[in-house]
Amino acid sequence: LSQSPCVTSSSSLSTPCIIDAYSNNFGLSPSSTNSTPSTIQGLSNIATPVENEHSISLPPLEESLSPAAADLKDTLSGTSNGNYIQLQDLVQLGKIGAGNSGTVVKALHVPDSKIVAKKTIPVEQNNSTIINQLVRELSIVKNVKPHENIITFYGAYYNQHINNEIIILMEYSDCGSLDKILSVYKRFVQRGTVSSKKTWFNELTISKIAYGVLNGLDHLYRQYKIIHRDIKPSNVLINSKGQIKLCDFGVSKKLINSIADTFVGTSTYMSPERIQGNVYSIKGDVWSLGLMIIELVTGEFPLGGHNDTPDGILDLLQRIVNEPSPRLPKDRIYSKEMTDFVNRCCIKNERERSSIHELLHHDLIMKYVSPSKDDKFRHWCRKIKSKIKEDKRIKREALDRAKLEKKQSERSTH
Repeated sequence: LSQSPCVTSSSSLSTPCIIDAYSNNFGLSPSSTNSTPSTIQGLSNIATPVENEHSISLPPLEESLSPAAADLKDTLSGTSNGNYIQLQDLVQLGKIGAGNSGTVVKALHVPDSKIVAKKTIPVEQNNSTIINQLVRELSIVKNVKPHENIITFYGAYYNQHINNEIIILMEYSDCGSLDKILSVYKRFVQRGTVSSKKTWFNELTISKIAYGVLNGLDHLYRQYKIIHRDIKPSNVLINSKGQIKLCDFGVSKKLINSIADTFVGTSTYMSPERIQGNVYSIKGDVWSLGLMIIELVTGEFPLGGHNDTPDGILDLLQRIVNEPSPRLPKDRIYSKEMTDFVNRCCIKNERERSSIHELLHHDLIMKYVSPSKDDKFRHWCRKIKSKIKEDKRIKREALDRAKLEKKQSERSTH
């Protein structure tokens, strides 16, 4: 597992596990003709079948719940090993989120009272494409050592014959993802308790988020030659300690020779060079960061909405390639540092776009480097956490009222 299962020894470029979903359907500049799907190499690369069961072992559990640093070993079915997190020791506390790729729940690891995030991903039997993608994700994540801006990986478990699903255990972030925070903000606006003209994401907050994302990306690339390739609000997590964490390496790619020749990921945040099928570098993540910042401060995706039909996605991709680079809106006042930072991210020509190193030293970042600014950001995170709790309470009360009204209505009809 020293390299991605989809890396070929005969090529200087990494072979993709998934056919480019856009170049074949939309007629945009296609990726390399060498971009063919990898045949399934089996989970034997990660785990050996034990009693008709494929299992990926959970890492040794240190006092601090350190991530997997050693090679993955076989989990012995039906045994209790104090050095490993056993699934039966987890108590589900509540759902965090759900999507096409699975569900995420908050869970308590009873032996040491640690809170973890438990991600469950259903796997289609005999689907080599999906399994290869998951194998790639796990083989990448397990080798990433702890970092302040990377979500910690605690282990994974795969049982083919019972539920046919993969369970991944990760660090829990109590403020959730940026898209969750943005959704909560929009609900408060709809209720009329927050003005739509007053964003929750002020310049200090954006500076801290941008630094955390850039620092995490820089670490992934420098230490592991990984491009995240899916930077978006749902993949950036925040906790009440004021830490920014990157998550979801499902579409990350281990690099050879610093370039890649195909794309998978979220079309909405793709850079122009990826859509056009050109080779791209880590600067594609810089473009995505720029779009994300505009969305956070305005509450809307800068390139407009789209539906998930082929025509809708094609229209979006064409806008990204053909329309002028997105900018912060002119009807609001932003500092010259903020405006320049976003403009440097959202340059269509990849060669002219700022690098991660340049942006880490940009005035927008340096302007807020101080212990007092860190304290202010931590205070913001705690306020966001309280707003999330308030939103849950309001939704719960609304649901209870709806149930009560329904019962009263049913009684009156009888």
